[in-house]
Amino acid sequence: MLIEEHQTDEDKRWDHCPLYDAYWFVGSFPNVQVHLARDEQESAACLDDILKCLGVLTSSYVYFIEAIGRNEIKIGTSSEPEKRLLELQTGNGSQLELLGMMGGNRTVECEIHDRFQQYRVRQAGEWFYGADEVREFIARNTESQLQVSSI
Repeated sequence: MLIEEHQTDEDKRWDHCPLYDAYWFVGSFPNVQVHLARDEQESAACLDDILKCLGVLTSSYVYFIEAIGRNEIKIGTSSEPEKRLLELQTGNGSQLELLGMMGGNRTVECEIHDRFQQYRVRQAGEWFYGADEVREFIARNTESQLQVSSI
């Protein structure tokens, strides 16, 4: 191919980079400063910074929120679990507490739901009974046992 014959070594190094197209796409937005990244990791970090500046949250967490006194735990996803706790508390008569969170998206959340299917409070809901197996999973897998003030 004629284009390949004229590619420089600098051009060829981008051929393996999956973020190459995303890099140029984001760079085409007005008022966005473009940086030349040296590798995929730097490209990902740069893209993440740009998205944060644009107000797009890129982190997602699987959270575990307990309804105190009911022995029920909600397993859901949010980019801001603490904010989600406040939203849930507004419409809930029970005191809620964030037990912990771990990095993950909707796919991870669904895998956890499937794993604890037998403990669901309702057939298709996101609330699970606080069985020992569920609590042990939370203790082993959350990044930190967040002690967010109960509302």
